[in-house]
Amino acid sequence: MAEIFGVKGYDGVGWNIDITSTDRVGFNAANFGESISVGTFQDSTHKTDSTMSTDLCSPDHIRNCKYISPTEVSLMGGAAVTLDTTNVGQNDCTLQWSYQDDTVNTALSNVRFFFYDAVDPANAPAGVIAVAFEHDGAAINKDRVSDTPGDGGAWDSSKGIGGNANALICSDQASASIHNFYIGISLSPTSKGLKTAVRARLEFDAQ
Repeated sequence: MAEIFGVKGYDGVGWNIDITSTDRVGFNAANFGESISVGTFQDSTHKTDSTMSTDLCSPDHIRNCKYISPTEVSLMGGAAVTLDTTNVGQNDCTLQWSYQDDTVNTALSNVRFFFYDAVDPANAPAGVIAVAFEHDGAAINKDRVSDTPGDGGAWDSSKGIGGNANALICSDQASASIHNFYIGISLSPTSKGLKTAVRARLEFDAQ
């Protein structure tokens, strides 16, 4: 028995951009390698190497979801749209996270997505605000573990998903051979400098 995890980006054709354990996802200004101004959110998202020096996206870049407001997003540099299933599809999301057990079907519950400081899941990353939403096919999910239901703090620049206590609550999934989660992500620096001690994590209970 083996558990198989995967992270992929959409290249405009399919979920063909594999993010392996040695890869990184880079959040930049308009072009790869360009810094994001403090207090603003990224204009492009890229697959890159561990040194974050080479753009590895092909044939097109990972879909970019830029935070505009708690109810709006900009997709691939376009005008702001309402963050709902009418304007945003699963293929517009930044990353597809997948899980499967190669021998049995599984059901997933208590699914949580968050960013941390690469050391302790309880700690928010230093110098970065991270926001995210999940598109489960039927709805856009934006609530956090620490929210009152309906607050939508996961996609709110004044709150965000720093540390597991503030994780985005993703949908439970019924028994299946493979599970895919579609996550829109936007990051903003709160201080100058390259931010490498930033990790994303998806946690769940499998039955």
